Amino acid sequence: MNNKTIGNNFENNLSLILSDLGYWVSLFTPKSHSNSQPADMIAVRDDVALLIDAKTLKNKNGLFPISRIEENQIFAAKKFLKCGNAWYNFAILWDNTIYMIPFDTIDFSKKSIDLKEQIPFLNHYSERIKKINENLYR
Repeated sequence: MNNKTIGNNFENNLSLILSDLGYWVSLFTPKSHSNSQPADMIAVRDDVALLIDAKTLKNKNGLFPISRIEENQIFAAKKFLKCGNAWYNFAILWDNTIYMIPFDTIDFSKKSIDLKEQIPFLNHYSERIKKINENLYR
């Protein structure tokens, strides 16, 4: 299976997982966003929008190269957050585990994100969404 097929399969599976969690999910396609696709999908639930770029990692050391984050994604993330949205995430599939890395937690002075130091998706995700919901409904 080539990288494009692996990536597309991950995007589709992630959209199904998010849908199962109660999110409305829409995948962006390259056909409609030629040469400017800043993310792969948007997921919305309870007035919270998540812009997500899905990436896969095949190496054994769990180091995700920050160089794989494209300039247009950085620009889009900053604009998305500046518009009052709280979540631009990189969903990274490594070693059969999904890691949801919020853009605003990435240290761009480093060469990579060590996924072994990250909390897997559902644990990390539920805690952060819980925090946002608490802040929204105060």
